[in-house]
Amino acid sequence: MTRILLIYLLVLLSALLAQCNKLNPVEEFSDPKLFKQLLRTRTNVLVLFAQSRNTINGIYKTFKEAALDVRGIGTMVLIDCSGSGQKLCRQLKASPDQFVMHHFKDGKFHKVYDRQLTTKSLVRFMNDPTGERPWEEEPTSKHVIHLDTPSSLGKLLKKHKRALVMFYAPWCVYCKQMKPEYAAAAAKVKENGLGVLAAMDVHRAENTGMRTKYNITGFPTVHYFKNGEILATYEGENKQDKIVEFMKDPTAVPVKTKETPWSEEP
Repeated sequence: MTRILLIYLLVLLSALLAQCNKLNPVEEFSDPKLFKQLLRTRTNVLVLFAQSRNTINGIYKTFKEAALDVRGIGTMVLIDCSGSGQKLCRQLKASPDQFVMHHFKDGKFHKVYDRQLTTKSLVRFMNDPTGERPWEEEPTSKHVIHLDTPSSLGKLLKKHKRALVMFYAPWCVYCKQMKPEYAAAAAKVKENGLGVLAAMDVHRAENTGMRTKYNITGFPTVHYFKNGEILATYEGENKQDKIVEFMKDPTAVPVKTKETPWSEEP
């Protein structure tokens, strides 16, 4: 009877430990040797260095939510620099006023995390830590509606009668040239009630199906939608005034721009 009870307690303890690990996916370290071992076995690690636990009350919940989402992709770690983790923080040259995040790739320091402090941004970073900053995180693009998924595009087309949508890839040179002009045009279009300007990264896996659906054979491809259907394709200059002019009369025939052939895709 005692043996059965002991086995039951061990099983219960294992279940409780597993549940705790699920509830708190953030790993905590203070021992330099153990952290060094972690970097030997994990290739994608984001560390939250805290001046003290009191200084991370706001960000820790977001950090933990992101850690849960990136399980199997990356590891998210907390190091408290005020307690037993002081030595480790000194070794890693981290002296946060409140908190700071450092990313380690393949066992070595990669960069200081410099993106938005949201679950979405943290998850996106951990999925592609060497990629460029998402366009939507640039302050100048606030008037552009950024579409994450095909369903968000569907909702946009139902909500807005007139919408210009730029389908792009982050690596595309022509897209990079057009982005600031497109963003500036978005503000003017909104101000003058001409519709909305949106953008979708179709290089992301969840959006690649849009290439076939909307006949996207080069980047950027910019379609004008009216009542949910493509009415015209913008092929004019990458200038804000030309884009605004197009929104006033989408049926006008513009000068065609050069497309990026698929052969140039990295």
